[in-house]
Amino acid sequence: MLHGVGYAALAALLVWGATDCLRRPITPSAAGWCWLAASLYGVLDEFHQSYVPGRSSTVSDVLADAAGAAVAILLALVLFRKR
Repeated sequence: MLHGVGYAALAALLVWGATDCLRRPITPSAAGWCWLAASLYGVLDEFHQSYVPGRSSTVSDVLADAAGAAVAILLALVLFRKR
C-alpha cells in the first residue's frame, strides 16, 4: 500500500510539472507520459533494491507503484479537466 501512495505522490508532482502548476489542461498525452515516467522510476527503484543487502525486489511492488501512479493521474484528470 505504501508503494501506491508514494508513487501516487510522484505522479501528482509529475502532472503538476507537466501542466505548469495546473495552468494548462492535462492532456491525455501528458497524462500518459507522467504515468510512464513514474512507472519506469518504480522499475528502476526495484532494480536498485535488488542490489541492496536486506532489501528485496518484487514484481508486485512494481505493479503497486504503477497502480498508485495511475490512480493519481486519473484523479487529476477528473478533478482538473479543461476549464
